[in-house]
Amino acid sequence: MASNTAKRQDGRQCVLGKRTMKYMQGVINGKWIVSFDWIEQCNKQWRWVPEEPYELSGDMNHGITDAPRRARESLRDCKPKLFRKFSFCFQDSYPDKYPSTAVLKHLVTMGGGKVLAGSAKHRRRGVSNSNGFVLCAPDLMLPDANCIYQQCGLEPLSLMWVLDCISLYRTMPMDTFKLRHVDISPTPSLST
Repeated sequence: MASNTAKRQDGRQCVLGKRTMKYMQGVINGKWIVSFDWIEQCNKQWRWVPEEPYELSGDMNHGITDAPRRARESLRDCKPKLFRKFSFCFQDSYPDKYPSTAVLKHLVTMGGGKVLAGSAKHRRRGVSNSNGFVLCAPDLMLPDANCIYQQCGLEPLSLMWVLDCISLYRTMPMDTFKLRHVDISPTPSLST
């Protein structure tokens, strides 16, 4: 795994990993995520060495977050999963620079989220879900976001929200990740 070193405020060195899908899967599943130095030390000493000194402290996107440790401890202590309050619907496909629908569904499910049946394209408006969202590519154009909202009635949300929540291992505020739509539902007319 590609990594960088960083310094904590107390001066101690720590290691940050590249935010890959393997890294994200490890965090959301509460796995040990260690630097390659751990493998080298195990080989050098011909035994397993403690993982703690080699555990990654975050990723290169967000810096020192201690997300791997917090996720691991949270799952060990049977605390509620990250996406437990949310339901998600997905676009049929995403541009190549983003994770696939299958990978996003896996991350959401492992994080305790519910995957709604059907893609955004095939969902029908009227199914009320205040905690339901359509995960969309962050560069989705406003008319397309409006179309998704009008079609299925779920708020379009950038898929980056899921990735950033995992990177930080905390639920982020959604406002900056919502792909704003203009509600063009008919307004009631006033009678004279």
